[in-house]
Parts: sequence; C-alpha cells; structure tokens
Amino acid sequence: MQPRRPPLMAGLAPRQTLRFLKDPFALIEEGTRLHGDIFSIRFLGFGTWTFLASPEHVKTMFKAPADVLVAGEANRAQLGFMLGTDATFSLDGEAHRQRQRLVHPPLNGQRQIHPHVPLIGRLTRRMIAAWPTDRALPFLAAAHRLSLEVMIHTLLAASDDTELDALGDLFDRFAGRGLRSPLIAMPYLQWDLGRFSPWGRVMHLRGRVMDAFRQQIRRRCDSPEDFDDVVGRMATTAQKDGSYLTESALLEEVVNLLFAGHETTGTILTWTLECLLAHPEVLQRLLAELDDVLADRPVAAEHLDQLPYLQAVIHEAIRFRPIAPMAGVRLVKEAFAIGDYELAPGSLVVQCFPAMARRPELFARPEHFDPEHFYQRKMQPFTWNPFGGGTRMCIGRGLAELELKVALATLLQQVELTLAQDSVRPVRNGFFFAPNQGLQITWRPRQR
Repeated sequence: MQPRRPPLMAGLAPRQTLRFLKDPFALIEEGTRLHGDIFSIRFLGFGTWTFLASPEHVKTMFKAPADVLVAGEANRAQLGFMLGTDATFSLDGEAHRQRQRLVHPPLNGQRQIHPHVPLIGRLTRRMIAAWPTDRALPFLAAAHRLSLEVMIHTLLAASDDTELDALGDLFDRFAGRGLRSPLIAMPYLQWDLGRFSPWGRVMHLRGRVMDAFRQQIRRRCDSPEDFDDVVGRMATTAQKDGSYLTESALLEEVVNLLFAGHETTGTILTWTLECLLAHPEVLQRLLAELDDVLADRPVAAEHLDQLPYLQAVIHEAIRFRPIAPMAGVRLVKEAFAIGDYELAPGSLVVQCFPAMARRPELFARPEHFDPEHFYQRKMQPFTWNPFGGGTRMCIGRGLAELELKVALATLLQQVELTLAQDSVRPVRNGFFFAPNQGLQITWRPRQR
C-alpha cells in the first residue's frame, strides 16, 4: 500500500515557485485554509516542501532523530555556496554537537553577553548621531548597519573602531549586493560571468570579505594572547575531542554569524518600530515603562529584568510581522511519520511560523498587534519558535534578543520618530521580508 503523503497544493512547480517568491504569506494562508495544519508545495529546483502549522507537528519535527530529519545538509544545500560548509549552521551529528558547545556559550550566557550592553547602547547613539536632520531616512538600512556593527564589535572586540568600521563597510556592500539580492533565492539564475556581471560582482565581493576576515582570524591564531574577544577565545578553546578550530572553520563561523545575526535582528528591529509607530497607545505605554525604570540613565544589564513590556512588544512584533515564511528547515533522510502522514525521503519539512503565529487558541487576538499576548506570560514549548527549536535553535538567540532590547530602549530614550511614507507592506529583501521603502522615518530629539 502506498504511504499517505501530506496534501499537495494544486498547481505546477514553476507557478507555485513564482507565487512563493512574490508573496509566500498569501500562499501559506491558502495552504492552511485548504488543507489545515500540514500541507506540501512543490518548488522549482527545490523539490517538495512540507509545512507544519500546529504545535503537535512541530514538536514531532524538533524531537525527531537528528540523522532522520537533518538540518545541516539542508542548510548547506541552500546557502553553502555563499557562507561555506564548515560552520555550526551547516554541520550535523557529532560535529554539530561539538561545534555548538564551543560557539553557543559566548553568544547566550548572561555572564558572557551582559557586558555587551554598554557597547550596544554606544553604537545605537552613534547611529542616531549620524542621521540627517533635513530629510527622511530608511530605518531598515540603519538597523541592518547597527546590527552588523554589534556583531563585528562583539566578535572582534580587540581591534580598534576604525578597523572594525572598515570591515563593516565591506560586509555591508557584500550583504547589499548578495545576501539581499533577489538572486539569492533563485540558484538557477546565479551565473558568474565575471566580476562585472550581477552574480559575478556578488562573488567578487564575497572573496574580498573572506580575505579581510581571514586576516583578522589569522592574527588571533598566530598571537592568541593579544586578542581577548569572542573569536580569540574560540580560536584557543579546545573542543571535546581536544582539537582546535582551523582557520577556515573560524572564518566560516564568523561569516555565518554576521549574516544570520545582522540580517534577522536588523529586520526585526525595523518591524518592531513600525508596529510601535502604527500603535501609538502601545508606544506611550512602553515609553512610560522606560521612563519609570531608566529615567535619564543609559540602559544597563540590571535594568533588563525590570522591562517586561519591552520584551512583550518585541516578541509581539516578531509574531505579528514575521520576517520569513518558515523556520527550522530539515531534510528528510528516511521515511518519517508526522501525524497521519509519512514524509518522503529527499523532501524538506519546515515549521510554518506565520501560520503558527495566527492560531487563535495560542493568541487571543491573532489579527491584532497586542503585546498582551506575551506580557508576563510564559509560552509553552513548541508553541513559540521564531528562532527554531530543538538542538538547532538559532546559535545567537541570546545576543540577538539582548541587542533588540537595548537598541530599542536606547532609541526611544533619545528620539521621537514619525513614519514618512503613506503605507507599509512586507516586500522581499533577500531571504527575508522587510517594510517597503525600507521604512522611511523622520526624527527629532525626544522632548521630556
């Protein structure tokens, strides 16, 4: 008897691919409306993808044996050509477990990340000081650059600001031309016809980025006693088997962390600001909390637990304005049952985060922006997984959430912002979805 496969959305793969590239959220909404909590779509060049939209199915996925639903191989297939194949993101099995034990602590433990609070505040104030006063500006570009600077200064803190700013300029150009290019999601159009062709320019910039960061890493490998920063400590910390990371492995870890850390965090910060500007009553409540806790003081680590509404606002923005149509991609290596269906080997399965975020039994007012969904509420496992889940949760989640809190609090302390465009809608920005026009804003110093 033939195994029962998840229901497949009607339509040829080329048409469904174009629909997904243009508006994946509409396609997902249609899939859940027609088929419920599990359905599949065929994509040109990517095969069959199964989308999971219930906590029970997501739990099954995240608790599956790591050699049956494989994450690293799926990630390599999507981004290995750009970010390499020897980073935590791209590894599986024991290699992944060893690397995770090395990379996870400095990006998540409170003792390791709380010392970065003053740095994030300083870089946020520096961002504001560089803003023009006579015209609107796209906040998305500023947020991406801020998040990139936070990551670079965190990883390579032993270098001076001028050197780190030059690295930021180079990586920013690479991200703008490559990681946010429409071609990033269309491998069949990635033709390198020399450095003056569209994809050739991307690959040329990639080479320059790799060379620049390789020099930083080589210095830390050659003289580890001179570099007390995250990358320096990673270079001198033995893994469980006694080995140390190679120069190439360190390079790929850094490039992966910079890509994942600044693209996602900067986009989330932008959507959070958009939600606040669209809901002035929420903004006023948040400002009241900040004034009560901080007064005129800069945000410090000891303040963070006293700002529950700030955290609720950020989590609600992530829910209400998802930056991607899915999370936690897995490659099915062996036939695997989820609910009443069996997934076929060679297919891909993902958490359908936008559909999860609209379930009324999880969120009382799913179609409204309402931080009460998260205010002083502990979410149950497998119901709230914007950073992925299981053993493959986002490696930099702790630092990302810290940055969002400190940057947003500092921003709102310093300035009053006004939306400077008529309407806001999500548009594709590489792998992620951000506000159209980059969220145009005007600003002035905050009057108390």
